[in-house]
Amino acid sequence: MINRGSVFAFLSAMIVSLSANAKQVEQEMKLKRPNENKNEFTFSCDAPSQCKACFEFDDDSSKLLSELTDTKVKTTIDVSYTFGFASGSMLTHVNGNKVKIVKPVCISKYCDVGLLCKKT
Repeated sequence: MINRGSVFAFLSAMIVSLSANAKQVEQEMKLKRPNENKNEFTFSCDAPSQCKACFEFDDDSSKLLSELTDTKVKTTIDVSYTFGFASGSMLTHVNGNKVKIVKPVCISKYCDVGLLCKKT
C-alpha cells in the first residue's frame, strides 16, 4: 500500500524544485562613493537604463570597492527565478572579488528585481 503522505511530500518537493532556481548574471555597472566617511557605494547602469542602487558594505568589501570608485566594474548578481520569472537578486562579486552587503540603502524603481539593468 502506498502511503499518501509520502506521495504528497514527493510531489511537493518535485514542484518546488522545478519552480525555483537561480543563476548568476554578469553586467557592467558604474561604481561611485557618494560619501567618503561611510561604507556606502552606488552602482548604476549605462543609458538608457536608469537603474541605480546603493548598498552599505562591510569594512573589507568597502576597502576593495574604494580602490575601484569612479570606474566601470563587472558585477556578478545571483538571480532567483520562480516559475520562470525573476523574483529576487543579490550582488555577490565585483570584478571577481566576493563582497558582503550589510544592508541596502536605496534602490531605484528602474531596476529589474533590485539590481538588474533593464534591457530597453
